[in-house]
Amino acid sequence: MTVPSTERIRTTVELPAELLARAQVLVKKGHIHGRYVLMTRALEELVSRLEQEPIDARFTAITDDADCQALNLELAQEFDDSDWEALQRAEAAH
Repeated sequence: MTVPSTERIRTTVELPAELLARAQVLVKKGHIHGRYVLMTRALEELVSRLEQEPIDARFTAITDDADCQALNLELAQEFDDSDWEALQRAEAAH
């Protein structure tokens, strides 16, 4: 997924020769349309993953929280009857 942007900033980076050679092979084989696209996508992926990590950590903390687990169980039990009814209706419709 490429983030649309009209502004571009030229930058210079040093890369390990082997990594650049591997990237060039992918470009030559047509797996990617150029090193610019490859580097942009890789950077976008890494930045997105690093931005997502604190969010995931919060959800992990929630799943380890006893009060939250108790609330989830209570809610699930409250919806047992309606969930069962919905399942029966869906199966009857097929």
